[in-house]
Amino acid sequence: MKTFPLSASLIALALASGSAFAQQSYVGGAIGQSRADIDCTGTTSCDRSDTAFKVFGGYMFVPQAGVEVAYYNQGKAKVAATDPVLGNVTGEFKGDGFGVYGVAVAPFDNGASVFGKLGVVSAKIKLDATASNFGTAGESERHTNLAWGLGAGYEFTKNVGVRFEFERVRVKFMDEKNDVDMITLGVLYRF
Repeated sequence: MKTFPLSASLIALALASGSAFAQQSYVGGAIGQSRADIDCTGTTSCDRSDTAFKVFGGYMFVPQAGVEVAYYNQGKAKVAATDPVLGNVTGEFKGDGFGVYGVAVAPFDNGASVFGKLGVVSAKIKLDATASNFGTAGESERHTNLAWGLGAGYEFTKNVGVRFEFERVRVKFMDEKNDVDMITLGVLYRF
């Protein structure tokens, strides 16, 4: 019976030793396209897509698992409508936020990998609105919601790689929940 704790201790020590060599920090940046899932019913024009970008950093505890933090900017979504009381109305939604994710990676021998991540994002949505009969107004809200992503990466060297990623962030504004999707291409540096 005393050999089980000793065996378990030796296995844990071996795993910890292997993990120490696998620990790796990284930073990176990415740019791409965002698309907001907003309702365009009753609008005269509705542009849900814009340029998105993010900066991120992470730490891999083992080659298959780690954590990542990110700041992202989702760009803008623009709507326009005509109302009998308000006149010509335009609205511009801007989104950005900070996220924390758990990351799971499936690396391949050729330098390629696929990954998934799940976490929470503190997202800020700001609306700037103009009505021809009443002037301008603004409103902003920040909420914390779930976010997830899927992607693929390729390591050119031990330190430099690229990744292609799809992410979905749930945002909330004036009690309405919408998804914002981002597709980005980024570079990362490991140290």
